[in-house]
Amino acid sequence: MRSFRFQRTPALLFHFSVLIVALAPSVWATPVPLGEYRTRLKDSVNLVQSREGELQEEEMATLREWFPLQFRVISGLGEVMEADGKTLHHWINEGGKSPEGRKKLLAHLKSLSDEVAWEGALPMTTSDWPKNRASLDEVYGAREFQQLKEAKPSKWRAWVKDLLRRVLEWLRDRVGPIEGVSLRWVPYALYGVLILAGLILVVWILRSSGSLGWRWRRQGVKQAPIEAKPAGGIDWQALRAEAERKAGEGAFRDAVRAFFVSVLMEGHGRGWWVYQPEATNREHFSRVEGPQDRRTALRQLIDLYEEAWYGLGQPKEEAYRSCKEWLRRMEAVA
Repeated sequence: MRSFRFQRTPALLFHFSVLIVALAPSVWATPVPLGEYRTRLKDSVNLVQSREGELQEEEMATLREWFPLQFRVISGLGEVMEADGKTLHHWINEGGKSPEGRKKLLAHLKSLSDEVAWEGALPMTTSDWPKNRASLDEVYGAREFQQLKEAKPSKWRAWVKDLLRRVLEWLRDRVGPIEGVSLRWVPYALYGVLILAGLILVVWILRSSGSLGWRWRRQGVKQAPIEAKPAGGIDWQALRAEAERKAGEGAFRDAVRAFFVSVLMEGHGRGWWVYQPEATNREHFSRVEGPQDRRTALRQLIDLYEEAWYGLGQPKEEAYRSCKEWLRRMEAVA
């Protein structure tokens, strides 16, 4: 039994050696400089887009020779990086199956070319830094750069970062290390909070003023109950008589205003709503109680008054007669 194992061992070693030699070119391929990698990508793009249809065998062989499965590149800083050979070989295989695969391979090669177009453009090692720093100091020491000052981070941003750093340290002491947490997003988050607060302030101002604000509030906010004051001292009959006199003189704009105010006073005396001289027409309308027909009539009367009093035109006798008609409908409901 031992003799059999001894005889098999050289054969196994031989096959293992052959396997190592076969895999050596791809596994231990010599890293290529970044410039050579760019050149190969450029030549590959020209090669793929020079024809149409499926990739030919010679094209696929050339691409696999330029980009082995285990492909490494030396960056401009002297670091050895491993390229993604599996993905590239996948698209090479797809290019050999269909014309669409050739297009996708071409797009992938162009994407790789764009990615490495800038990296290592100024190859520099640690030993070169003092010389380059001296050159920069000489350039920025010129007269045209004398007014420049070193940018200093704002105090509030530094304070927020320090606060978050303490919070993260506190969490790390209790729940363990927190990986992948960056504070770069903090300023942008604060800007977003400030913008959101500004929008909320604008919306609040719009809701709190003007006719637009009244339309927003009337559905969502209920008016607090207001106790009706005694009708004593409210002489709406005299104001109604003044409206009739103004209408007889042809001053229908003043007549409509006097008639409208007399209606508000009359409704207060009849208990339809609460009249307050300092309240707006919209507020008076929101206090109307009773049937919907009364609210509709007052709504139409308010619109007619505002068009006559605040509008640019001059109301006619028809407008004054319409005021009387809306009052008659409110009295009919009562």
